[in-house]
Amino acid sequence: WVWYRYISWRRFHTARRVLLSSSPTETTVAKIAFSNGFYQLGHFAVDYQKLFNEKPSVTLQRSSLFTDKEYSSLLP
Repeated sequence: WVWYRYISWRRFHTARRVLLSSSPTETTVAKIAFSNGFYQLGHFAVDYQKLFNEKPSVTLQRSSLFTDKEYSSLLP
């Protein structure tokens, strides 16, 4: 059970990185969720908001506000 939670956590963080580095005019939350293995978009959105305290759509919109230098400082 622990490994499943870890894998899920990693997928959410990967999706967040992609959301933050993508342009909202070139992609959608659905495309990013699907590409990271999330096929139930409602569950993805609810769980994402619980983990990061914001909706994935807000993260994607906010990504357009970052410069490359600002984004790179967010990466681990």
